[in-house]
Amino acid sequence: MTKLTKLIVIGTSSLLLNACGGGSASTSIENTTGTTSGTELTVGAKITKAENILQELRTQALSVINYNDSGTAGYLDTEALNINTALEDCSLNTENTAETLATLIDNSGSMLDNNTSSTQDDLGDNKSLKIKCDTTTRTCTYSYTKEDVSMYSGTIVLPDINDETNPGNFTSVQGQFNGTIPVFNDDSTYGTAQMFDLDLTVTKTEAGANIEVSNVSLAENTALVGISAMSITAVYDYDSTIDDITSGYIKLNSVTFNGQCGNYSAIGTLKTTDYVENETLLQGENKNLLPSKLSFNGSLTNTSTKGKISGLVNIDWKNAATMVENGDPEVDISVDGILAMPERPEMTLELTYNNAVATEATYHNFTASYSYDALVIDTVGMLDKEGVNGHITITTNNGVEFKIIISGEDIVEGNAETGTGSIVTVDGTIIGTLEYRSEIVVVKYIDGSFESIP
Repeated sequence: MTKLTKLIVIGTSSLLLNACGGGSASTSIENTTGTTSGTELTVGAKITKAENILQELRTQALSVINYNDSGTAGYLDTEALNINTALEDCSLNTENTAETLATLIDNSGSMLDNNTSSTQDDLGDNKSLKIKCDTTTRTCTYSYTKEDVSMYSGTIVLPDINDETNPGNFTSVQGQFNGTIPVFNDDSTYGTAQMFDLDLTVTKTEAGANIEVSNVSLAENTALVGISAMSITAVYDYDSTIDDITSGYIKLNSVTFNGQCGNYSAIGTLKTTDYVENETLLQGENKNLLPSKLSFNGSLTNTSTKGKISGLVNIDWKNAATMVENGDPEVDISVDGILAMPERPEMTLELTYNNAVATEATYHNFTASYSYDALVIDTVGMLDKEGVNGHITITTNNGVEFKIIISGEDIVEGNAETGTGSIVTVDGTIIGTLEYRSEIVVVKYIDGSFESIP
């Protein structure tokens, strides 16, 4: 790992991303803020102020994640282990689900086509599948039985289509599925059920069709995975003479995923708000469309402790229409996140990143704003295309500021007398510099003491 990488990952991440802690430490920060009884702080007091900030941030960082192998797990470390344990106890048999659904839909469709009202198939081992259909409403009910006792049951509604229906002449079709299905088909587990739901509507438009899914979910006990909403636009030309779609493309407008496993609940919505044509990257593809603007809004919640991680990500791919193969994407990205730990104030984080592919000297531009209780930290930085030259400035709301200059992947060590290079100030007064000690970045204070940033 390069020194620059260490600086950004350990320094900025520790100061910003992982800065969460208890209220007592933030109180000590407030007590060293500004002036005392109208008198400006002495240089020694300002050094103490900076030392308190760094110590507080280490404490906060370690409360979230054990980044330096301290021996005590942070909140996210513990949550990661708990999530892994929960996932081991949650299992959904999607393969058997797909096979069962295919059987039920195929049998129901054949019955409706043949105007058959009921059937019963012997599955062996005193098990059977019974299906009853109403050809008027195109609704079928099914029941898996064992020794004439119903083990699984549900309802299927199939679209009202026939041999004359094609992609160019329908108005609106709907399909529904609601019921329980077997997790496994063997005797030892027959009776263990998964719940499956599906609600689908396809509406013809002048340009093609709109597909709306209002619910798709598969659940067993405390495990659930599903799509609570999805919108797709299909654009196509239908040639009735050859009974085929001659050209077309599909656009995902939005999709909302949801899941449950043990004490953990997750939900997230992906939206695509704009598509552009790119004839270079997608030569030969229909319409040559690429998504240029996307957003994702999601959260993961521990329903037992009320701990929560949530965030909104917006991505603007600015040169999606003009980017060529092996070219650099030009993007504008923003992230708004919240980490809520039990019995502690919320941590909020705002990040932005953008790059300009035509300006190599100022290629990477980023900002970060973090707040927790009374503490607010802001970061602004700029690096060249290769990420080896640039500057980063980190400021707190109580007057502490780190000015970091980077050249050739190394920090430019500071000079307290001239005020050049990488320096630390409090209320505008230089109280220390950044330098290397055995390749570790440290703050050297003007009183001769020093401490590492990690």
